Amino acid sequence: EATAELEEMYQMQKSGPFAKLSDNFARWVIFGQTLCN
Repeated sequence: EATAELEEMYQMQKSGPFAKLSDNFARWVIFGQTLCN
């Protein structure tokens, strides 16, 4: 299932060295989307 796969990737990112980076990136993406809407 696609959702389980995404969840697994998310968990890997959370515990990985890029956890902080991906978290900041996600925030910027959300921030950008709010600006565009």
